[in-house]
Amino acid sequence: MKKIEIVFLICNCCALIVAGQDHRGGIELAKLPAAKEHYQSEYTLDSATEPARWVNQERGLHVSFASTDEAYFRTEVPDVKQTSAWEQTGWKGERLNIQILVWSLDTLKQVRFVLKGLVNSTGLAIPKKNIQLHMVRYVISNYPYNAHDVTCDASPYKNVYLMPDRFETFDRFDVPARTVRPVWLSIDIPSNIQAGVYHGMLKIQCPFTGNNKGSKTIIT
Repeated sequence: MKKIEIVFLICNCCALIVAGQDHRGGIELAKLPAAKEHYQSEYTLDSATEPARWVNQERGLHVSFASTDEAYFRTEVPDVKQTSAWEQTGWKGERLNIQILVWSLDTLKQVRFVLKGLVNSTGLAIPKKNIQLHMVRYVISNYPYNAHDVTCDASPYKNVYLMPDRFETFDRFDVPARTVRPVWLSIDIPSNIQAGVYHGMLKIQCPFTGNNKGSKTIIT
Protein backbone atom coordinates (compact mmCIF):
# COMPACT_ATOMS: atom_id res chain seq x y z
CA MET A 1 0.00 0.00 0.00
CA LYS A 2 1.64 3.24 -1.14
CA LYS A 3 -1.18 5.70 -0.63
CA ILE A 4 -1.75 7.98 2.32
CA GLU A 5 -5.23 8.73 3.59
CA ILE A 6 -5.70 12.14 5.19
CA VAL A 7 -8.66 12.76 7.49
CA PHE A 8 -9.36 16.40 8.39
CA LEU A 9 -12.49 17.31 10.30
CA ILE A 10 -14.31 20.55 9.47
CA CYS A 11 -16.98 20.35 6.79
CA ASN A 12 -18.19 18.93 3.48
CA CYS A 13 -18.97 21.16 0.55
CA CYS A 14 -21.48 21.18 -2.27
CA ALA A 15 -20.67 22.60 -5.70
CA LEU A 16 -22.42 25.68 -6.97
CA ILE A 17 -23.95 25.32 -10.42
CA VAL A 18 -23.95 28.63 -12.27
CA ALA A 19 -26.59 29.27 -14.88
CA GLY A 20 -26.24 32.17 -17.29
CA GLN A 21 -23.96 35.15 -16.77
CA ASP A 22 -22.42 35.37 -13.31
CA HIS A 23 -22.06 38.91 -11.94
CA ARG A 24 -20.96 38.12 -8.40
CA GLY A 25 -18.12 40.30 -7.20
CA GLY A 26 -19.05 43.04 -9.66
CA ILE A 27 -17.74 46.59 -9.20
CA GLU A 28 -18.73 49.62 -11.26
CA LEU A 29 -15.66 50.62 -13.23
CA ALA A 30 -16.22 54.32 -12.43
CA LYS A 31 -15.79 53.57 -8.71
CA LEU A 32 -12.41 51.90 -9.16
CA PRO A 33 -9.54 54.18 -8.02
CA ALA A 34 -6.40 54.59 -10.10
CA ALA A 35 -3.88 51.78 -9.56
CA LYS A 36 -0.86 52.56 -7.39
CA GLU A 37 2.74 51.84 -8.29
CA HIS A 38 3.41 49.91 -5.11
CA TYR A 39 1.52 47.33 -3.04
CA GLN A 40 -2.20 47.48 -3.74
CA SER A 41 -4.53 46.86 -0.83
CA GLU A 42 -7.49 44.57 -1.30
CA TYR A 43 -10.52 46.31 -2.81
CA THR A 44 -13.79 46.31 -0.86
CA LEU A 45 -16.07 47.98 -3.42
CA ASP A 46 -18.17 44.92 -4.24
CA SER A 47 -21.64 44.17 -2.85
CA ALA A 48 -23.78 41.06 -2.52
CA THR A 49 -26.06 40.13 -5.41
CA GLU A 50 -28.39 38.43 -2.90
CA PRO A 51 -28.06 40.48 0.33
CA ALA A 52 -31.21 38.94 1.83
CA ARG A 53 -29.37 35.63 2.25
CA TRP A 54 -27.22 37.16 4.99
CA VAL A 55 -30.31 37.78 7.12
CA ASN A 56 -30.82 34.02 7.47
CA GLN A 57 -27.30 33.41 8.78
CA GLU A 58 -26.82 32.68 12.47
CA ARG A 59 -24.61 35.15 14.27
CA GLY A 60 -21.03 34.30 15.12
CA LEU A 61 -18.21 32.39 13.48
CA HIS A 62 -19.00 30.09 10.52
CA VAL A 63 -16.38 27.70 9.15
CA SER A 64 -16.47 25.07 6.42
CA PHE A 65 -14.28 23.03 4.10
CA ALA A 66 -14.99 23.90 0.47
CA SER A 67 -14.06 22.68 -2.98
CA THR A 68 -10.87 23.96 -4.63
CA ASP A 69 -12.76 23.86 -7.95
CA GLU A 70 -15.10 26.72 -6.97
CA ALA A 71 -14.64 30.44 -6.38
CA TYR A 72 -16.21 31.93 -3.24
CA PHE A 73 -16.96 35.63 -3.35
CA ARG A 74 -16.19 38.20 -0.67
CA THR A 75 -19.75 39.45 -0.10
CA GLU A 76 -21.80 36.38 -1.05
CA VAL A 77 -23.03 33.77 1.44
CA PRO A 78 -21.06 30.66 0.40
CA ASP A 79 -23.03 27.80 -1.13
CA VAL A 80 -21.61 25.07 1.07
CA LYS A 81 -23.05 22.67 3.59
CA GLN A 82 -21.13 23.28 6.79
CA THR A 83 -19.22 20.24 8.01
CA SER A 84 -16.27 19.48 10.24
CA ALA A 85 -14.54 16.74 8.27
CA TRP A 86 -12.38 16.39 5.19
CA GLU A 87 -11.01 13.05 4.03
CA GLN A 88 -8.64 12.65 1.09
CA THR A 89 -6.28 9.97 -0.23
CA GLY A 90 -2.97 10.79 -1.91
CA TRP A 91 0.30 9.25 -3.09
CA LYS A 92 3.63 9.62 -1.32
CA GLY A 93 5.23 12.85 -2.53
CA GLU A 94 1.87 14.30 -3.63
CA ARG A 95 0.38 17.63 -2.55
CA LEU A 96 -3.26 17.70 -1.38
CA ASN A 97 -5.28 20.93 -1.33
CA ILE A 98 -8.57 22.07 0.18
CA GLN A 99 -10.20 25.43 0.89
CA ILE A 100 -11.47 26.52 4.29
CA LEU A 101 -14.10 29.27 4.36
CA VAL A 102 -14.63 31.66 7.26
CA TRP A 103 -17.66 33.95 7.21
CA SER A 104 -19.88 35.89 9.57
CA LEU A 105 -22.94 38.09 9.79
CA ASP A 106 -21.02 40.18 12.35
CA THR A 107 -17.47 41.56 12.26
CA LEU A 108 -14.88 39.10 13.60
CA LYS A 109 -11.58 40.33 15.01
CA GLN A 110 -8.27 38.46 15.13
CA VAL A 111 -9.33 35.15 13.63
CA ARG A 112 -6.56 32.61 14.22
CA PHE A 113 -5.80 29.16 12.85
CA VAL A 114 -4.19 26.75 15.33
CA LEU A 115 -2.73 23.82 13.38
CA LYS A 116 -0.96 20.64 14.42
CA GLY A 117 0.66 17.83 12.43
CA LEU A 118 -1.11 14.69 11.24
CA VAL A 119 -0.62 11.44 13.15
CA ASN A 120 -1.49 7.79 12.44
CA SER A 121 -2.55 5.10 14.92
CA THR A 122 1.07 4.10 15.66
CA GLY A 123 2.25 7.62 16.36
CA LEU A 124 4.00 8.30 13.03
CA ALA A 125 3.41 11.86 11.86
CA ILE A 126 3.26 14.12 8.85
CA PRO A 127 4.95 17.14 10.47
CA LYS A 128 3.44 20.58 10.74
CA LYS A 129 6.10 21.97 8.38
CA ASN A 130 4.47 19.95 5.57
CA ILE A 131 1.17 21.78 6.04
CA GLN A 132 0.74 25.32 4.68
CA LEU A 133 -2.06 27.82 5.20
CA HIS A 134 -2.53 30.86 2.95
CA MET A 135 -5.19 33.51 3.14
CA VAL A 136 -6.83 33.99 -0.26
CA ARG A 137 -6.99 37.68 -1.22
CA TYR A 138 -9.32 39.20 -3.81
CA VAL A 139 -8.02 40.93 -6.94
CA ILE A 140 -9.59 42.78 -9.85
CA SER A 141 -10.55 40.88 -13.01
CA ASN A 142 -11.80 42.26 -16.34
CA TYR A 143 -14.07 39.24 -16.75
CA PRO A 144 -16.80 37.70 -14.58
CA TYR A 145 -16.61 34.22 -13.11
CA ASN A 146 -17.10 31.42 -15.65
CA ALA A 147 -16.77 33.80 -18.62
CA HIS A 148 -16.22 31.91 -21.89
CA ASP A 149 -15.26 34.86 -24.09
CA VAL A 150 -11.93 35.76 -22.49
CA THR A 151 -9.32 37.22 -24.85
CA CYS A 152 -6.15 39.32 -24.57
CA ASP A 153 -7.97 42.31 -26.11
CA ALA A 154 -9.98 44.92 -24.22
CA SER A 155 -12.76 43.42 -22.12
CA PRO A 156 -16.29 43.86 -23.53
CA TYR A 157 -17.71 44.18 -19.99
CA LYS A 158 -18.54 47.61 -18.59
CA ASN A 159 -17.71 46.56 -15.02
CA VAL A 160 -14.82 44.79 -13.32
CA TYR A 161 -15.02 41.88 -10.89
CA LEU A 162 -13.45 41.03 -7.55
CA MET A 163 -12.05 37.48 -7.74
CA PRO A 164 -10.31 35.26 -5.15
CA ASP A 165 -6.77 34.76 -6.41
CA ARG A 166 -3.73 35.97 -4.46
CA PHE A 167 -2.15 33.87 -1.69
CA GLU A 168 -0.84 35.61 1.41
CA THR A 169 0.72 34.25 4.61
CA PHE A 170 -0.93 35.35 7.83
CA ASP A 171 -0.84 35.17 11.60
CA ARG A 172 -4.41 36.38 12.10
CA PHE A 173 -7.01 38.35 10.18
CA ASP A 174 -10.30 40.21 10.64
CA VAL A 175 -13.52 39.30 8.87
CA PRO A 176 -15.78 42.33 8.23
CA ALA A 177 -19.50 41.82 8.75
CA ARG A 178 -21.27 39.96 5.94
CA THR A 179 -18.09 38.86 4.21
CA VAL A 180 -16.22 35.64 3.46
CA ARG A 181 -12.51 34.86 3.78
CA PRO A 182 -11.18 31.75 2.00
CA VAL A 183 -8.03 30.08 3.32
CA TRP A 184 -6.08 27.58 1.19
CA LEU A 185 -4.74 24.52 2.99
CA SER A 186 -1.97 22.43 1.37
CA ILE A 187 -0.47 19.18 2.65
CA ASP A 188 2.81 17.87 1.20
CA ILE A 189 2.92 14.10 1.80
CA PRO A 190 6.53 13.08 2.54
CA SER A 191 7.98 10.68 -0.03
CA ASN A 192 9.36 8.44 2.75
CA ILE A 193 6.27 8.35 4.98
CA GLN A 194 4.67 5.05 5.94
CA ALA A 195 1.36 4.40 4.21
CA GLY A 196 -1.71 4.59 6.41
CA VAL A 197 -4.46 6.82 7.76
CA TYR A 198 -3.35 10.10 9.35
CA HIS A 199 -5.62 12.26 11.48
CA GLY A 200 -5.23 15.85 12.59
CA MET A 201 -7.04 18.79 14.11
CA LEU A 202 -7.36 22.42 13.09
CA LYS A 203 -8.87 24.94 15.46
CA ILE A 204 -10.18 28.27 14.17
CA GLN A 205 -10.82 30.80 16.89
CA CYS A 206 -11.49 34.45 17.59
CA PRO A 207 -12.10 36.38 20.84
CA PHE A 208 -15.55 36.28 22.41
CA THR A 209 -16.90 39.75 21.59
CA GLY A 210 -20.49 40.82 21.03
CA ASN A 211 -22.33 38.01 19.26
CA ASN A 212 -19.21 36.11 18.22
CA LYS A 213 -19.14 32.42 19.07
CA GLY A 214 -15.46 32.06 19.94
CA SER A 215 -14.00 29.02 18.23
CA LYS A 216 -14.60 26.11 15.89
CA THR A 217 -12.61 22.90 15.84
CA ILE A 218 -11.96 21.31 12.51
CA ILE A 219 -10.63 17.81 12.33
CA THR A 220 -8.35 16.95 9.47
